[in-house]
Amino acid sequence: MKKITLTLMLYFTIASFFSQTVNDKKIDRINYLKNRRKKIDSLKKIDFLSKEYKYLNKNFSINIDSITFNKGVKDFKFISERINKYSDSLGVVLMIEMKDWNALRIAEYRITYQWKKIGYYIWESEENSKKLGENLGFTHPYRFYEYLYNESINSEFKLDLVEKLKKRLETKLNTAIKTNSYKEFFNLTFKESEQRKLAMELYYEKKGVKNHKH
Repeated sequence: MKKITLTLMLYFTIASFFSQTVNDKKIDRINYLKNRRKKIDSLKKIDFLSKEYKYLNKNFSINIDSITFNKGVKDFKFISERINKYSDSLGVVLMIEMKDWNALRIAEYRITYQWKKIGYYIWESEENSKKLGENLGFTHPYRFYEYLYNESINSEFKLDLVEKLKKRLETKLNTAIKTNSYKEFFNLTFKESEQRKLAMELYYEKKGVKNHKH
């Protein structure tokens, strides 16, 4: 009887230990994700388009010597065979500049943002999107994106644009559209953009992917 009791005590002790270990790991994971989110939220507040870079000019053209660049490739474990285009090289340069993968991703996304993508939000061609943006004083497409999503900007142009897009959306979806924010509205126009859907179809077709959702 004593042997059974000792065995049970040992079992429950071990079970309690492993349970506590699992709980500690869960807590560590939760804290890690919270801190990561806080860090990313902080990085998103940085204006990477106006930031001064050592190896990028104001037009984001790369100006770096091969020794420094190749050292960055090695130090940050980039795969040199996969560095084939501007965005690949830009990633290396940004990592050399900031030494942070999250900062790199956010900055690269904004710097390489295209007028074509603006067209997915406002249902215009790439050319017309650029013209509209430049008429508003934007030399970079991401600035137009910021303008669209800024809840405090209610310019005549923006209100007129939203009203026209709203009518086109309602005709397309055959239902009344009611949104509570610019973010919600432009997320919807992006989702329903036929240009975007076609671009995704072509992309997945090229990749040989079938039955995908876009």
